[in-house]
Amino acid sequence: MFGKKIKLIWNTIKLEAKLLTDYEPILKKSFFYRFLVHKVFNSSLLYILTKALKSKPIIKTINIRTINNMYAYNPKLTPNAIQDIFIFSLKDPIINKYIMPMLYLKGFHVLCIYRLYSCIWNQNSQFLSTYIQNKISVVLNIDIHPASYIGNEIIFDHATGIVIGETSILKKSITILQQVTLGGTGKLKGNRHPKINEEVTIGAGTSVLGNIKIDNKVKIGAGTVVLHSIPKSKTAVGIPAKLTPHEF
Repeated sequence: MFGKKIKLIWNTIKLEAKLLTDYEPILKKSFFYRFLVHKVFNSSLLYILTKALKSKPIIKTINIRTINNMYAYNPKLTPNAIQDIFIFSLKDPIINKYIMPMLYLKGFHVLCIYRLYSCIWNQNSQFLSTYIQNKISVVLNIDIHPASYIGNEIIFDHATGIVIGETSILKKSITILQQVTLGGTGKLKGNRHPKINEEVTIGAGTSVLGNIKIDNKVKIGAGTVVLHSIPKSKTAVGIPAKLTPHEF
């Protein structure tokens, strides 16, 4: 099933690139080298990440340790990237083509790179993984610890300034806007970061701090500081967070 979905979305992306070449001839060269010259999705994605990060040594470092074994170690990497494209296209109202996340969305770019350096971390190459994390943080201004867990159907909307700590868990169908911190409260060791369940939305500039649980279908308003767990289907706003019957 994943093989068919990958092929369908990749073929659609290449078709979109061909049509856009005619519509925006000034971008013909860009579309050619990012999409049309590539036979497979992974090749195109790697080239685009290289350009997005503006740092070939980062991608070269990832290549050395990943291309030969990361996709074998974690065969979900390609389906996850395709699923990310699909979810961005489904849930982000400005995305009307599958090609757009690959071209323009650094929230998508950082998810792809995170999944790679997280695999490296899980193969006991913590120093290399942390090196890549640091470089990505400098280039994209997004800091995601490689030991954190990020599930499927995640959207980092705008994405600038997002920080996700080491023991954070993000399960599924979560939208996080810019300048969000999933951080600790000063505990030096152990399980000290938030656990975010499914279908959660976290507004811009929010801080969720400590080993707390944000349950399913919770909405957190912009600029909120969350220090305690929030039960299912609640909306929280304010400093500190208070539950409200009103949705934002």
